[in-house]
Amino acid sequence: MIKKLICFGLAAVAALTLAAGELHPETQTFLAGMPSGLAELQTKAIREAIAGNGALLKQVRNSRKVDTVPPSGVTTEELSFEGLPIRLYRTPGPVRVLVLYLHGGGWVLGGIPSCSRFCGALAEQEEVAVAACDYRLAPEHPYPAALDDTVKFYDWAKQRYPGARIILAGDSAGGNLAVAAALRLLDERKKTVDGLILFYPVASLQQDRSESWKKYGKGYALDSRLMEAFNDAYVPDAARRAERYVSPLGTDLKGLPKTLLITSEYDILRDQGEELGRRMKAAGVDVRMLRFDGAPHIFISMPGLDTFFDRALKESVAFTAK
Repeated sequence: MIKKLICFGLAAVAALTLAAGELHPETQTFLAGMPSGLAELQTKAIREAIAGNGALLKQVRNSRKVDTVPPSGVTTEELSFEGLPIRLYRTPGPVRVLVLYLHGGGWVLGGIPSCSRFCGALAEQEEVAVAACDYRLAPEHPYPAALDDTVKFYDWAKQRYPGARIILAGDSAGGNLAVAAALRLLDERKKTVDGLILFYPVASLQQDRSESWKKYGKGYALDSRLMEAFNDAYVPDAARRAERYVSPLGTDLKGLPKTLLITSEYDILRDQGEELGRRMKAAGVDVRMLRFDGAPHIFISMPGLDTFFDRALKESVAFTAK
């Protein structure tokens, strides 16, 4: 039953009322195909796990473990660094740029398979390798476990390819971890990564009163109640949600590296992501900020949203080439 509810191909059509022309056709098809009750099921699973019963969350996680085969010419290598599982994607030859990808899923769901399609596609470039890691998940491992693993991921990269440019990338919660790790490296080591690629990042865990949060809080791939459950799992102590490495939107962003920041029009995180971009620019950060009109949250990791996936890939290829 759980698998049928969660797998998009077996889903019943959700009850959505969409005005003609309001969404991109791919987005309309994607949202219409989402299982009715999926967000409520995921929220219930997370709330139960926070309370100590992780049985339902385990089923939800297992249902999402769908991997993809990398493109022809791209090889993968399964690695481990100090207990952190890592998958490396690359083509033969030297590595000029290494992209460290952090999957989304609210710090609670997802893993290396979540971003395998994007990582494999980006790694088709000459002299560009991509790696993804299975950072520890909440609520079993709350903040700062995932952030600690992200810094460990960076340390592995510097050891493996000491001469390469290191770019941190991620979608949603993974984008949050990328910014947080860049800030932490800046604070602790006085230097940081060479670039950031952020797709619809979580910029703040504090209460969001923005227009996009209110307007797209239900029925647009990431419901507000589900996001609140993610926040509660990752940072149980609400008093800590204003901290620099939790909610970068409210902190000094000076010194961050060149950044590609992409938001989705129909996404509760749109406004906070765009405000993050504006504040980065105000702090002197070189930012290319794009809004994908007609796009929902989650287009990097879910099939059927090829228009946005392909555009994000093209932008990322251009970013890593510079």
